[in-house]
Amino acid sequence: MDYKYLESEEFYDLFLQSSNLAVRTRLKEKIKVYAGILTSSLISDFKHNLNAEDVLNIIEGLTENDIKLIKLISEYLELEDADTINTDKVFGASSFSKISEDYTDEFILFGLLRLLKSSLIIKHHVKSAPLERLSFATTPMFDIVKEFIIK
Repeated sequence: MDYKYLESEEFYDLFLQSSNLAVRTRLKEKIKVYAGILTSSLISDFKHNLNAEDVLNIIEGLTENDIKLIKLISEYLELEDADTINTDKVFGASSFSKISEDYTDEFILFGLLRLLKSSLIIKHHVKSAPLERLSFATTPMFDIVKEFIIK
């Protein structure tokens, strides 16, 4: 543990922000994520080279459906073992039909658009003759957020 950081004003600010966010949500998953970010910030070898407050702000903007979709995307990418196919973890809106019939096309499409807006995924244009098909790829921030959500 990084005791120096624990006694710092930065940690105090992070603690207050985490506490305020936890009080303002009803989602247990978000509260667990906030606690995970807070405790991870105390580990001296915290591997994320970004500010924990930035990660908190991204999590705060996620809806319950966004969290479900992040889990669904993660499950799909693990099943497909996307890393062995190419260096990008690419998926399309129709990719998830193999995993779950519980989600409508609208749920998937609107969720992907929200994740795109929050920069957790990016557009990945794939040329498939003769038409271009829109696909998505995860960003490094997606992996960080996913790590806290899946814990």
